[in-house]
Amino acid sequence: METVLDLLSRLEKLIARAAPVPLTDRRMIDEKQVTSLVRMIRARLPQDLLDAQQMRTEAIAMLHRAQEEARQIVLRAQEHVQHLADGHEVVAHARIKAEEAIARSQREATETRAGADDYARQVLDDLEQGVTRILMSIRKGRDLLRSSEDS
Repeated sequence: METVLDLLSRLEKLIARAAPVPLTDRRMIDEKQVTSLVRMIRARLPQDLLDAQQMRTEAIAMLHRAQEEARQIVLRAQEHVQHLADGHEVVAHARIKAEEAIARSQREATETRAGADDYARQVLDDLEQGVTRILMSIRKGRDLLRSSEDS
């Protein structure tokens, strides 16, 4: 029994062997042969599609089973590692050191933030003083212009 792919190959060969129409890129094909091949393809297509769908469904089910098995393996490994880690003295000591390091880092971050805030305040104060001096100079210049216009 020929498959859809076999029938499509036969159709391609039929088209390739067809006589060319002079002065065009077209070919003359036997309508009955082409129609017959198309009917045969249609007749086989549903079964091939059903077979492909069945294989796809089986592959998806196999993938889901493999994923679930992998998830279970990972969970068991994590539980085993946790069990080993919880009972070990080194882990307890490491946890204490980690908590101390976190606390120290938080203190340093707070100090750094406070220092940055102080620096920003100082810069803004200096900027304000500079702008005030410039504004006073502008006002003095304007006053001088007004007094020279009045004279």
